[in-house]
Amino acid sequence: MTKFLAIFAFLSFAFVMSQPNFAVAKKPHPKAQYVCPSCSMVSGKPGTCAGDKATLVKVGDYYCKSDPSVSSTKPGKCADGTKMIRMRLPKKSTTMHTM
Repeated sequence: MTKFLAIFAFLSFAFVMSQPNFAVAKKPHPKAQYVCPSCSMVSGKPGTCAGDKATLVKVGDYYCKSDPSVSSTKPGKCADGTKMIRMRLPKKSTTMHTM
């Protein structure tokens, strides 16, 4: 009887290991998005806004409204004493197509 259980356990293990990896579902990492703080243009790459040349801020980062080039992954204070603002995706946005 123990021999039967050992064979059954081995075959069960072999069957599970031969199947596609269904236990670990990998979620695709969302691509980082960057937003212009003045016109709400959205881009998939860091840089400057094509329209007004403002520095793009990564969604989720904090930035200074008075100087958008100052940004951080953590909240803080700006040089003028105001609180940093968290960048969020705008409800309506203009998407910049980069080549």
